[in-house]
Amino acid sequence: MIKIDTKGFNWLDIYDIYRDDDKVLINPLVNKIKSQYEDDGTHQIVKNLLTWWFFEDGNISVSKVSGYLIDENLVEKIMQYDEAISSVMPQADRCFSAIISSWPVAKREALMRTSPSERKEIIAAVIKPQNIHMFDGISENDLIIKPKYGTVYSSKDKMKQIKLLYEDEISTIISQLSEVFNYNTYSHKFRDKLLTAMHIEVCPYCNRQYITGFSTNGISRSTADIDHFYSKTQYPFLALFLYNFIPSCQICNSRFKLTADFGHSKHINPYKCGFDKDGVFKFKSIESLLGGPLEYEIENLHNREDISNSINTFHLNEVYQTHQDYVEELVKKAQIYNESQFAEYLENFGELFKNKGEMQRIIFGNYVQENELGKRPLAKLTKDLLNDLGVKIED
Repeated sequence: MIKIDTKGFNWLDIYDIYRDDDKVLINPLVNKIKSQYEDDGTHQIVKNLLTWWFFEDGNISVSKVSGYLIDENLVEKIMQYDEAISSVMPQADRCFSAIISSWPVAKREALMRTSPSERKEIIAAVIKPQNIHMFDGISENDLIIKPKYGTVYSSKDKMKQIKLLYEDEISTIISQLSEVFNYNTYSHKFRDKLLTAMHIEVCPYCNRQYITGFSTNGISRSTADIDHFYSKTQYPFLALFLYNFIPSCQICNSRFKLTADFGHSKHINPYKCGFDKDGVFKFKSIESLLGGPLEYEIENLHNREDISNSINTFHLNEVYQTHQDYVEELVKKAQIYNESQFAEYLENFGELFKNKGEMQRIIFGNYVQENELGKRPLAKLTKDLLNDLGVKIED
């Protein structure tokens, strides 16, 4: 929900973790890569990926290992991995797999449409005369006449056979990569230092929970979980990536997200953006402002898939209903304070405030500037609802 501000990172401490001569992470990882590469039992695809990512002139490059782990382009690595994995299958099975994999999404889209012509167009984009033999319950006539609303087409058993045929081989590849990039082997050595260096105070997924650092006997600790945006189970080669680590609260990480596959389901990546102005809290009815029940929710103003999925995965509309008392106070404060009073306070107590924005923060009890929403829980809720109430937020 809230974009992570990497400008606030203590980059000296972070680079200290990922530097070339690091004995905690980089050197042990280099040894793991070397050992796996030289093992006669290592799958050729694993060797190809390790060569692609880490070798230079026939030898492992320590600087390439270090650079790999702080690369921002995780999607590129996923594409390279998917391309390598797909080579396990012969071309014919690869084509079949791609077609069948695209069908569930198309089918769901088609069945959401009320217009038969729209359904037909969506179905025909995937199922064509040349591949119709791959599907049960459909004939060529179905591509010409209006598809029925209740029709549910399914793939033949061949897809199951393909998956079973290559499942063991793909599992071997994933297992060997997991052995190299084993997060649990290294995390206890750098976890707290990394989280402390990130200076992220509030969970970026929900903006509801503090995830602060603290010190015990001079040792830095953190209350945050580290979520892997791209699951380390499905994408083990990203398990140690800096930009795959999302400091988050335990509720978002361990109760809601779990092992959800964000690689094949669009979600907001906090390193890229937040909900910003496309996903905003709004009151659902005027009755909320006239003493009736307080009803508010996040509106997905442009129907963005990544925002919708994030709202649903983290149950944001549901969990935010627990803050009714906070919102009630916000409504009353917005009625009490107006622009003329703000001006009066600045005139009489100007020496107490750096600017009008700071004064609004103190009056409303939260940060309301866009670039400060990650500093305190419920800051986005506060800013958005004040906007909906007509309070002019000082930038």
